[in-house]
Amino acid sequence: MSFSLMSLSPGDPAEAMLMSGGQSVSPELLEATRQELGLNRPFLVRYMSWLWGVFRGDLGISYTSKQPVVDRMIAFFPATLKLTVASLVIMLIVAIPFGILSALYCDRWPDYLIRGFTFLGVSVPNFWVGLMFLSFFALRLHLVPVVSSGQGFSDLLLPAVTLAFAMSAKYTRQVRTAVLEELHQDYVLGAEVRGESRVSVLCREVLPNAVLPLITLLGLSLGSLLGGTAVVEIIFSWPGLGNLAVHAITARDYPMVQGYVLWISLIYMTINLIVDISYGRLDPRIGRSSR
Repeated sequence: MSFSLMSLSPGDPAEAMLMSGGQSVSPELLEATRQELGLNRPFLVRYMSWLWGVFRGDLGISYTSKQPVVDRMIAFFPATLKLTVASLVIMLIVAIPFGILSALYCDRWPDYLIRGFTFLGVSVPNFWVGLMFLSFFALRLHLVPVVSSGQGFSDLLLPAVTLAFAMSAKYTRQVRTAVLEELHQDYVLGAEVRGESRVSVLCREVLPNAVLPLITLLGLSLGSLLGGTAVVEIIFSWPGLGNLAVHAITARDYPMVQGYVLWISLIYMTINLIVDISYGRLDPRIGRSSR
């Protein structure tokens, strides 16, 4: 479907490529470039050629960089992976204690304060948060560079915090809801009647059960982050897959866009499979019910 949509989209990739290189576009040069890129072949021939290349591990050559698509994606993937891990770690550091605290102090001032933070987190768009961070910490305080090279800790901090901001709010709510549901279960009351401390019940019984519903959500977030977060990467000039995809779309670099779509599909399928398998491992009841 994505291959069809790109073929039907307006604009000529050959013309875009020539104009981006500053060349004068004559009809002869345009036709020669289209022939070189294979754009003058019928749609089905181009699609079957691309599909055959995929089975052989060849996603084609990027129109703009003249390098293999696979090599370009491999070159940009480490930056995306680094940003993904950093933002998930920050999110978990914030969301788990805040969610537990909000549940334990339900309908009291710590709960109201944390719920206010989560409301703000889910209401404010990522790009606005990123721009505010960039304006304050980079332009006003000069603590971090304005243009990121994707190498040092200072380059990583702001985009990771920006991504973690909205995720922390969403996960804090999920942790709060899951812990509250577990705290109202009979086994918690029974443990407290037997004299077990609240902390012991929380660590040994409540948290392991409360974590299970979060695994699916965490898997979806991981898939989304590994695919690249285009808006945040563009704002911070982060050299990740999202940034690469946006530039490929702008330049009508069809092989690169098609490779990116394929990568997103594969990463979501793989992570969903891992999540399904891990569910059965972590909760034996689910494994037994599925057999």
